[in-house]
Amino acid sequence: MTLTTTQSSSGLASTQHPHFVGLAQLRSLLAHEDVASDSAKSDAVLDMIAVLLRQGNARNAVEAFCRLKKICGSVCYMAQFRLRNWLEKQVMVRTGDAGWQPLELGFGDFRRLVQGYRHKEWEWQEAAGSWEDIEVIFAWSGVPEVLDPSEAEEAVVA
Repeated sequence: MTLTTTQSSSGLASTQHPHFVGLAQLRSLLAHEDVASDSAKSDAVLDMIAVLLRQGNARNAVEAFCRLKKICGSVCYMAQFRLRNWLEKQVMVRTGDAGWQPLELGFGDFRRLVQGYRHKEWEWQEAAGSWEDIEVIFAWSGVPEVLDPSEAEEAVVA
């Protein structure tokens, strides 16, 4: 069987791909013996690769990273550390009426991450209300200023 690569598919992982660095970090993680020998760990890495290759929304990338971190644990710490640093530079977060701020992946769990952002914004609100009602929006850096309302709704964490 001969495999041919089309021009469009060959460009997905080229240095011109917007997520090339993140994909390279994931490739090194996927090649790690502990990841390659464990289907749950390799599936978590492959899921994040799929999000980045398809240029999925930032929320999905952050969720995939948190799932990867939870499943892979401390396996190949340096690759995960580099991936985290890269992702924190690529994603911005907006909570409630506050402006865009850099992503901080202090929590390994996505729900705890979102709760942390909501709680932080709630502490600064002047109006009374429930912190669970504060919306948290993730967007790729450089994109927030061009988000229209329909895109923002897609990126909102429920």
